Amino acid sequence: SSLHDALPISNVLCEAPGLPRPKSFGPVGDPFVQISVLGRPKLVPISQQSWVSGRRAHLGRGRLWNQLGVTCHLGSKAVLCFNGDNHGFIIGNGAYTTF
Repeated sequence: SSLHDALPISNVLCEAPGLPRPKSFGPVGDPFVQISVLGRPKLVPISQQSWVSGRRAHLGRGRLWNQLGVTCHLGSKAVLCFNGDNHGFIIGNGAYTTF
């Protein structure tokens, strides 16, 4: 058993083409969007060394997904995710915007 086993799942991580890679990430890790039930989404670097295995959802077009206080809708060309604060992001077509 590791420390990760004891931590409750509280964030949703999403990856998609078009996520920018901030210079502050350095050379390690790929950009993922992290969002939880409250607050604004943020870009975080995730590498194989920092990955914590867990449930993954691979959703198809037209699906609505709701877990951990985050709702995501998969459209034909973009994904929209938002939380209880009505903050969120849209990724798709090589673009990434937050609100």
